[in-house]
Amino acid sequence: RLAWLHIYGSLPTDELEHINLDPLDCRIANLRLATWRASAEKTLTHRRLLEVLHYDGKTGIFTWLGGSASKAMRRKQAGHQREDGYVLISVDGVLYRAHRLAWLYIHERWPIHHIDHKNGDPSDNRIINLRESSVPENLANSKRPITNKSGFKGVSWHAVGKKWQAHIRHQGKSIYLGLFDTAEQAHAAYCEAATRLKGEFARTV
Repeated sequence: RLAWLHIYGSLPTDELEHINLDPLDCRIANLRLATWRASAEKTLTHRRLLEVLHYDGKTGIFTWLGGSASKAMRRKQAGHQREDGYVLISVDGVLYRAHRLAWLYIHERWPIHHIDHKNGDPSDNRIINLRESSVPENLANSKRPITNKSGFKGVSWHAVGKKWQAHIRHQGKSIYLGLFDTAEQAHAAYCEAATRLKGEFARTV
């Protein structure tokens, strides 16, 4: 997780897996976000989901209906929120991410890859706030990392040049955008590059 933070500037949104199954091999090329319990998702159908949960697309909230829920739990809000903001819901003894359940509920299919929260709030599971994305697109919409000390995403102090520098990651590479007299100027360069390279997934704060 530290390797991911070092390379991408933010902690991974979910668990990481080692591609070669060696937990000691933390090369970035050997790391990827976990595969969302693909086998478990195959067992939970749209029909079964509708039997046990109700989803309000306008609020993003799930409530229990029946099935695996006890009488005391029915009509109560389902799931719990992790420290990182993501909501988890247990269905038939298996934990699922609420945003992926929302996608299944509305579109009657599991998302192919990842689900991105447009506004960057992982607890906001309104269907209007959710969109399918690839890993790079999901990372493009990440907030300014906690390690950033400039106050601006993509901006840091260049100790040798005594100026503010801007850089952006794209397709696994760091792109240098130049040195600037002010952090605001450097951030403007980052914003322009983010919009050009990331499109609708660009997040500049």
